[in-house]
Amino acid sequence: MLKFKLFVKDENALLFKQDIANYQSSFFDLLFMRKELKELLYFRLGYISAPFKLICGSYPLYFDNKQCKIGGGIKMEHPHGTHINAERIGINLSIKHNVTIGVNKGKRPTIGNKIGFVSPERRYEAPTVARPPQM
Repeated sequence: MLKFKLFVKDENALLFKQDIANYQSSFFDLLFMRKELKELLYFRLGYISAPFKLICGSYPLYFDNKQCKIGGGIKMEHPHGTHINAERIGINLSIKHNVTIGVNKGKRPTIGNKIGFVSPERRYEAPTVARPPQM
């Protein structure tokens, strides 16, 4: 029997473990109850996720740049209609619904580590979104 690990890079498996550490449920509960995590898993799996998408379906969360480097610990709050088209995203990012992280003047943004909530009320453009200053 082939092990699933043969198809998944250790780095991506570790990143997905960090992603689901933000939630208080089992792996399978999360995949069925938090459909956005299923889409994040598809992104982390890359091309081998195609059969899973056909069988299990997908969610309207779009990773437009397939080469984007996304750190672990992402938490998403109902990210319906969210488009992520960044160059790089750091660790522990929280994303709300209907967010577009997109290209501006041909450049993709880089988002730093430990950004609070990325929400549709603000604009996120290239080149960089860093951690906001402490008040």
